[in-house]
Amino acid sequence: MAFTGIKTEYNGLTSNGFLWSPEVQYNTSYLIKKANVQFSLFVKYNGKVNRYSYESPEKGAQLQQINAYTLADLIVSKQFKKGFLLSLGSKNALNVTNIASTLTTGAHSSSNGISIGTGRTYFIKVDYTWNKK
Repeated sequence: MAFTGIKTEYNGLTSNGFLWSPEVQYNTSYLIKKANVQFSLFVKYNGKVNRYSYESPEKGAQLQQINAYTLADLIVSKQFKKGFLLSLGSKNALNVTNIASTLTTGAHSSSNGISIGTGRTYFIKVDYTWNKK
């Protein structure tokens, strides 16, 4: 578990102290020895992020936020004889693409929130380990 602190300064305006947000990572694996197959799960929780943003001379600096979200990756791996490892998986298995936000300025913000990725992807990976004996 970690906490990230943000202190905002803009044209002499400053937030009073840091605005903190949590981040939690969790990884687990389960191995079926007889079949030599491993299931792995990687999860990352990003807590709500608060920050001050200068909007206009009339509004001044406003407290804005990015909502919390969770990302997850799933991988199934099978070890074969002769040094081959086959992995099948999904990145961003929860298909998180946009995060709700009250941010009103910035290149990556819109009325739909903040874009954080292209969505769920799948992969196949083949590894070969060469051992000299």
